[in-house]
Amino acid sequence: MKRIKIVVAGPYGAGKTRFINTASEIETVSTEVELEKPTEEKKTTTVAMDYGRITLDDMTQINLFGTPGQDYLDFMWEILAKGMKGFVFIVDSSKPESLAEAKNILSSFDTSLPHVIAANKQDYPDPVPVEEIRSRLALSDHVPVIPCAAIEKESVMDVLEALTRSMDLEAASA
Repeated sequence: MKRIKIVVAGPYGAGKTRFINTASEIETVSTEVELEKPTEEKKTTTVAMDYGRITLDDMTQINLFGTPGQDYLDFMWEILAKGMKGFVFIVDSSKPESLAEAKNILSSFDTSLPHVIAANKQDYPDPVPVEEIRSRLALSDHVPVIPCAAIEKESVMDVLEALTRSMDLEAASA
């Protein structure tokens, strides 16, 4: 069986843990801890990684590794990125002010590898449009920006399918 390592990255609170929990066919391994100052919106945070797994078919298994989003844990980004074949970068499209931070974090990853942007929280009122996210992150036209609601399995799978298509295109051109 072919095992593919995919990293799920993005800013704090963008929905990385929820994305992996929704996608995974196994109980996710999580390093969530309670926040010292929880909010109504967020009570826990990832301090090392999340792990989930999806079996695509008899021949392919995707291993999802979620990064923490806080800058002081950025050393984990490099550790988790080792050996990845591609990545999903999640942004919170309900908070336009978070996109500048997202752009900075994205620059820490190897964008020569296949990747997609998951515009999460598109189910919230007045989300940032996909084209505005593309513009604010200064993405090239070949990087897919996929509308997403990380609480919905179909939406999460749409993002992962877009990434695997990008990975297939990369492999075919190599």
